Amino acid sequence: MPESSPISIYNASAGSGKTYNLVKEYIKILLLSSIQNKHRHLLAITFTNKAVAEMKERILETLRDFASYKKQQEHIPTMLVDIAKETNLDYEVLAKKSHNSLLSILHNYAAFDIVTIDTLTHRILRTFSKDLEISGSFEVSLDVKILLSRAVDRVIDKIGTDQKLTQVLIDYALEKADEDKDWNITRDLNNIASLLNQENDARAMESMQDKTLDDFESLSKILSIQKKAINAQIKLKAENLLERFSSLGIED
Repeated sequence: MPESSPISIYNASAGSGKTYNLVKEYIKILLLSSIQNKHRHLLAITFTNKAVAEMKERILETLRDFASYKKQQEHIPTMLVDIAKETNLDYEVLAKKSHNSLLSILHNYAAFDIVTIDTLTHRILRTFSKDLEISGSFEVSLDVKILLSRAVDRVIDKIGTDQKLTQVLIDYALEKADEDKDWNITRDLNNIASLLNQENDARAMESMQDKTLDDFESLSKILSIQKKAINAQIKLKAENLLERFSSLGIED
């Protein structure tokens, strides 16, 4: 006979009972295990902190309802009926196991591991921080503006040490000064950096990943030549237009 797959996939739309099935499967693992603290060997992963709180609450409430089951009571929890059918265990046995599992979780709540995928990733990174050559006391920042601001500061700090970058930034500052604009380029760099986080600009940013400062310098020279040519054309047309006005006797 072929071995059964160790993975079960529930493909369902919103509101179709995914959480119910996940809670049921988690509780079935607890109740069918011969290990007293089985929850310490389980890891459930979800996406949001709200989902984590809901999942934990549903599991604890369900175990409490199971544990409070009394023989011949009128209302029997639907999930208890389902688990009894799937496990071939009596309600009384499931109630006793639920009571033990509930106490075990409450007495070892820190090991009740239902976490977000972000939390799991953070744990892995911290565990292997030495191998990754990062500080073991690193902190995770979700503020993109702070991250980009620090990146810009690191670019500015390279002025004077990176000759090519220094020249590019100096030329840019001088160009702004010639146009009577603020020569402080930090604000401009922060505004440009913000494009890195814009979905609409993702494709353009991706196309520039392999570009170097030499590429941008070449492009700048091309654009400068084109700009001068366009300015010359505009100036010529304007002069011709003024001459036309003059020939027609049109005054200012």
